[in-house]
Amino acid sequence: MTYIRLIIKFILFLLHSLFFLLIGLVLPLAFLFVSKKNKRRFLSWLTKIWSISTLKILNVKIFADLTYYNKNETYLIVGNHLSWLDAVIFGSFFKAQFIAKKEIASWPIIGWLSKIGGTVFIDRTKITQGVKVASTLAKTLQLGSSVLIFPESKSSIGNKVLPFKPSLFLSAIEAGSKILPVTLDFGTVDGKPFVTDEDKIKFSYFDDMTFAPHFLKFLTFKSFTMKLITHSPIETTTGLDAKELALKSFQLVESGMESLKK
Repeated sequence: MTYIRLIIKFILFLLHSLFFLLIGLVLPLAFLFVSKKNKRRFLSWLTKIWSISTLKILNVKIFADLTYYNKNETYLIVGNHLSWLDAVIFGSFFKAQFIAKKEIASWPIIGWLSKIGGTVFIDRTKITQGVKVASTLAKTLQLGSSVLIFPESKSSIGNKVLPFKPSLFLSAIEAGSKILPVTLDFGTVDGKPFVTDEDKIKFSYFDDMTFAPHFLKFLTFKSFTMKLITHSPIETTTGLDAKELALKSFQLVESGMESLKK
């Protein structure tokens, strides 16, 4: 039954992704007649539709507290990073442009779809690239489109939130946009709570893991639930620098880990 589930989910995911890839092939022609602002808004909307439908196929349910999220506001959205699926989860709630490590660009299907969605890929080995990318993201924010980043700069097993790197917070300062901290935490796998590290590895993707084996193993589970909570937005017009904004965001996201476990 496990392998039947894997095959069914994989076929559905493949067909679903191919459909969106076909849409992506015709987008360049359509975008010849729209402004950058409308192009960004359409890509954010398309990404959200893809994210919602992908979670349904994978049978991942999210219990979300969006109290502090105003869909009419533009944010630099910052969250903790657990897995390759984080962007899909965040994308199902927030219309935003994504930032990802450059390695994802070469991944089959997910990498191709990320390119179509306008993801900005960053080389984390180049220290100076963060500042350049921040300037690009500031322009996106100024156009009225939110941006999603994972400022830990790498995923982890999820036992704690790693310190936030400050460079991309410069984009919110330059654009005068608010920062929306968001915490993602574990719920259940096949109806049972995540308790041990062995449980968390079923979802988390980090360090030197290889994508294909992890993804195929992920498809064998019946269902996942995850928990997400938004925190009070942080103003960037109060004189705080990027390091201070990163620390304040980190503290809020970290506090969310405790509140979601209650």
